[in-house]
Formats: sequence, structure tokens, C-alpha cells
Amino acid sequence: MRIQKPDLIRVDRSEAFLRKLGFAQVRVRCHGKTAVLEVEPDLVKMALKEHIRRKIDQTLEGFGFETIIIDKDGYKTGKMNREIF
Repeated sequence: MRIQKPDLIRVDRSEAFLRKLGFAQVRVRCHGKTAVLEVEPDLVKMALKEHIRRKIDQTLEGFGFETIIIDKDGYKTGKMNREIF
């Protein structure tokens, strides 16, 4: 699946929003209408707090994502380069 310009705009807006919430290191991976969020590993619990999660879901849905997933392992460089077994 190729990333299109509207996808890049949604990702950029989502990452900017998450930084405003206090997540310094963020990555939003776009898989069609699904967003996979990676934040600093020590801040994953904060992202999962109900009031924060609700705010994230509402905002990213407003950007056009239908499903929002928070990666429980958090952000790690090179994550997309790992082999899948």
C-alpha cells in the first residue's frame, strides 16, 4: 500500500497533536484508516489513561482515522525494519 498525500497530512497533524499533549517522541504509523501510535516507552501508561485516550481517539478520528491503536511497547527506532516470524 502506497502512502498518499492525505495520509501524510493526517500523520503530521496527529503527531503535532500528540506533542502538544506532552509526548516528545512520537510516531504515528498509517495503515489505511488505522493509526498505530508509538510514544516513549515510559509514557505508554499515560497515553492509556482513560481521559487521555478519549482525547486522542476523538482528535485522530476527526483527522480521518477510524481505528487508533497505541503500541504497548512504545517507540523504538528501527521498529519497521524488524523481521516478522
